[in-house]
Amino acid sequence: MLRGALQKIEITTLPVLSEVKLIATPRFADSRGHFSEIYSQRAFSEAGIDTVFVQDNYSLSTKRGTLRGLHFQTPPFEQAKLVRVARGRILDVVVDIRHGSPTYGLHDSVVLSSEEGNQLFVPAGFAHGLVTLEDDTEVVYKVSNFYSAAHDGGLLWSDPALNIDWRLDGMTPALSDKDQRHPVLADLPRYFTYEPPSPDGRPVLIIGHSGQVARALNARGFGEVPHVLLGRDSADLADAAALARAFAAHRPRLIVNAGAYTAVDKAESEPGLAFAVNRDGPAQLAALCAAAKIPLIHISTDYVFDGSKADPYCEDDPVAPLGVYGASKAAGEAAIRARLPEHVILRTSWVYSSTGNNFVKTMLRLGAEREALSVVDDQRGSPTSAADLAEAIGIVVARLLDGTGSFGTFHCCGSGETNWYDFAREIFARAAERGQKTPRISAIRTRDYPTPAQRPANSRLDGTRIAEAYGIKLPAWEDSLGRCMEDILRETVSV
Repeated sequence: MLRGALQKIEITTLPVLSEVKLIATPRFADSRGHFSEIYSQRAFSEAGIDTVFVQDNYSLSTKRGTLRGLHFQTPPFEQAKLVRVARGRILDVVVDIRHGSPTYGLHDSVVLSSEEGNQLFVPAGFAHGLVTLEDDTEVVYKVSNFYSAAHDGGLLWSDPALNIDWRLDGMTPALSDKDQRHPVLADLPRYFTYEPPSPDGRPVLIIGHSGQVARALNARGFGEVPHVLLGRDSADLADAAALARAFAAHRPRLIVNAGAYTAVDKAESEPGLAFAVNRDGPAQLAALCAAAKIPLIHISTDYVFDGSKADPYCEDDPVAPLGVYGASKAAGEAAIRARLPEHVILRTSWVYSSTGNNFVKTMLRLGAEREALSVVDDQRGSPTSAADLAEAIGIVVARLLDGTGSFGTFHCCGSGETNWYDFAREIFARAAERGQKTPRISAIRTRDYPTPAQRPANSRLDGTRIAEAYGIKLPAWEDSLGRCMEDILRETVSV
């Protein structure tokens, strides 16, 4: 283990009292035993706990069934606590005593043990107590304010209104005289008043104004969460200073980077610009998000792979881009991972929509202009509707904002697979059904259609991970193609 490295902590919200957090810190073991960073202000702050602790306390309970609580301190000496067990096991109990709170008088309980090494963060405004589950139990806890006897408060542990199961198994708990004299909840003065969280008016910031996915996201929106769509004129991915200005102006709560340099063949002659947009831009966004402690969703591509694998690619397969475009996108992914753990990288493939430039619209245009077309049939992938991808991103955004989302790299494509030739055949078959002119179409090999940039023969991406983490499975590509073409042909007729 590297000394000085930031050890990430895992936080679990308790089922009833969402402000109370169960915390797990990494444990590193070898033949000598194990080592843990019990508390790192930086790691806790990164996880959203910015409480400043001023004192460490210690208690030893020699007998199982020793009950301490329920305790709190009243304002202005209210205390937040960070509780852990140095030896043994306890049942830790927390009761909400904030008048007006939707969980007033409700409680949560959790077992803490020295074996697990877990900790419990208890904010001010909650009564806290514990019962030992083993003899000779040692408990240590940090507090955010100094002890004041004049502000020492308590709640009767056995108040029937609280209905707490202390797991005493018929034992009579060992209690202090003071803990037996605390008032019940109904007689407790209004020491604390619940203050609802202020509505978060910060927007979701979408980068990539004219792109297919950005337009689809703008059309979809994020429910009650506002969003701002920015293009190259105000958020140029190749201009770090412009990105910083846009970030400062809008103060987002989350960024979706749907912008990119996507001219696959042109990138071979413009590697500097491709890397500036696809690597350096995402790196700057990740740095800005890290400083603001907000997540980043970044759209990536199947072109990070060389296409030599026989099966669909999984997220952990090694990248091996064939050209500049794929290399720049792979570098962008790596830059994000190095700067921001709270990221979601979504790799997708063969994106199309009723807007922008894409294969579907190109085929319809060329089919109207020409009598015959040749299309390659030895490159396989999954066509993905930008509207479907935007819907998936909307689900991810909602989960990240409510704290239930998972971070990492995910594959997200239309269900099913095809090749470019069969994709084109499907497009023209649907166009013909709607009375559109269609060409003769023939299949050719990739070698018969040389391009400056080499394409992967296999662009299929395995979507199992995002299905398990977010419940996302995009519709069959044929179904989404039909909906998209309805939109395209409707616009054509109206024009």
